[in-house]
Amino acid sequence: MVPSSSAAYCCSTYCDSTIVATSGVADRATGRPLPPDGRFRIASTRKTIEATVVLQLVAEGRLSLEDTLERWLPGVTRGVGHDRRRITVRHLLANTSGLHDDLPGYTTPEEYLEQRYDIHTREQLVTRAMTHPLDFPPG
Repeated sequence: MVPSSSAAYCCSTYCDSTIVATSGVADRATGRPLPPDGRFRIASTRKTIEATVVLQLVAEGRLSLEDTLERWLPGVTRGVGHDRRRITVRHLLANTSGLHDDLPGYTTPEEYLEQRYDIHTREQLVTRAMTHPLDFPPG
């Protein structure tokens, strides 16, 4: 574990090739760079924080887990395929909405290297996802 770091580490393996990319420093005090074989804890903490806030809003009565996505984001769920108006807050939190995960690229080491610094807005990612039918019915 690397304490007091401010870094990003990504390791991608495709076929028999492995690419490691690092950014930032392993130790902010000394400026020591993050080594390619460095180890530190990482997780998708944003999802946990979002779920916590949503459940706090539910507890306050400001929204319901049964509220539809269409109620809070009208028109956003329009796209090809199934009736997306059935997608609820509960489905989103449980990853059972059926929405297609359409993150760009990263299918080859070359695509990763070309796109690793690309930034996509939420609107761009939602628009991409809405061009696909649902992967499965919500629920």
